[in-house]
Amino acid sequence: MFLLDVDHFKGVNDTIGHQGGDQALICVANALRQSFAGQGFIGRLGGDEFIAYLDSSDREAAESFAQSIHENATRLGRESGLGIELTVSIGCALLTDEDYEAAYKYADQALYQAKESGRNTHVILPPATEPAGGGKHE
Repeated sequence: MFLLDVDHFKGVNDTIGHQGGDQALICVANALRQSFAGQGFIGRLGGDEFIAYLDSSDREAAESFAQSIHENATRLGRESGLGIELTVSIGCALLTDEDYEAAYKYADQALYQAKESGRNTHVILPPATEPAGGGKHE
């Protein structure tokens, strides 16, 4: 499960206006569509927060998807002429048998860690029985 949001979204709206903020959200949605290419499920939770779910517990695949989301969001932001660098923070939780509420809470913990690590980054939390780890996108 992936949770992500636009870095400093209030600043995006303050800098390029609410129409620009709407365009940034469209870029992120399209980045998710391109990154997941019909696999799994993606959606917008509200505001600038998005969710994606893929039925896989493969850490390498999660890392690849996270990198793709970062790259696509930044590229699409640039191509759309936003006038800002569009970046996202991503929290990913590899799951075993968690229900939705527990899975969401675990992925939210990963997102919080990504934000605390400086944004434009991702953290991937392993299943609860494995040691933790993360990644930085630069």
